[in-house]
Amino acid sequence: MNLILVLILSIAQSPRANAEQAPCAAAHSDHVETLFNRRKASNKALREAEQALALLLQSCPSNPRRDKFQTQLKLVQEESAQFHLQMAQFYLSGRVDGRGLMQGALSRLKRIYDEYPNFSRRDEALYMLADVSAQIGNEEEAARYFRSLITEFPESKYAKLARQRLE
Repeated sequence: MNLILVLILSIAQSPRANAEQAPCAAAHSDHVETLFNRRKASNKALREAEQALALLLQSCPSNPRRDKFQTQLKLVQEESAQFHLQMAQFYLSGRVDGRGLMQGALSRLKRIYDEYPNFSRRDEALYMLADVSAQIGNEEEAARYFRSLITEFPESKYAKLARQRLE
């Protein structure tokens, strides 16, 4: 956990902290906005922005910029899920050599499934997760993901493909 998150947590848990005090103070909110603005620089910055925004929203329910931070958190989560999907696609593209590429893709896709329920391309990621699970021989898990895809996104083109795979 980075230093600012530790600081925000310690202040938020202080017995003297209240809704008007830090970490809801403008300086802390401004730092969270800085993290949000840096998020494109790296995956680490993206994770830090996501953690800081989530912590700020949890710790400061009366923050006057709460709506803005909720919107920013949704954007950061979308970008994080997009990053994981792109990494999974890269692992599966065959442009890299080495072992564990299927496991790497599987790990990225499971992370999307577990952590980003509102991802705009969740149906695609879920289909890929089921497909990779089948490719590594876990047919039972693949079938579960295909069924989940059909249930969550019945009108998706990936749901149609999932139905075909289950037949």
